[in-house]
Amino acid sequence: MDRLRHENDRFLREFHRTHETLHNQQIQHQEDRRLLHSRGKELEDTRTFSNNIDTYYFVDIKSMMESLNSEIRQLAAYMSDTLSGNGIRVEITEEDTNRAMMRSKCYLDDRILALLMGRDTNDAGHNGVLQVAFQAALSLSVLITSGSEL
Repeated sequence: MDRLRHENDRFLREFHRTHETLHNQQIQHQEDRRLLHSRGKELEDTRTFSNNIDTYYFVDIKSMMESLNSEIRQLAAYMSDTLSGNGIRVEITEEDTNRAMMRSKCYLDDRILALLMGRDTNDAGHNGVLQVAFQAALSLSVLITSGSEL
């Protein structure tokens, strides 16, 4: 009988230890689930914020590019007006045209060059050719400068 009581007490102690271990594991499991839920919520909030930043970032870049293009067009127009608007008509020779075409090939398409060279040589056409050439040169300059800053 004593032996059975001792064995029963031992089983009860083991049962209590197992029950306590299970209880501790359940508490740890609940804490892990709470922490996981909290981190998931933070990640979801961060993803939403990140998506908004990317959207605004793209809009900002688009706005800056449009502003830069506008400034390039305005500067090119000013430069071509200044060169052709002072009353002195600069005659462009065939040699000047060929040299300009060869230098422009690195940043202008052959089709665009052909269209530019086919324009009238009156003041409006001359001014337009100058303006497009200045725009191309300024755009290339911006690209080269931007590449060196990266």
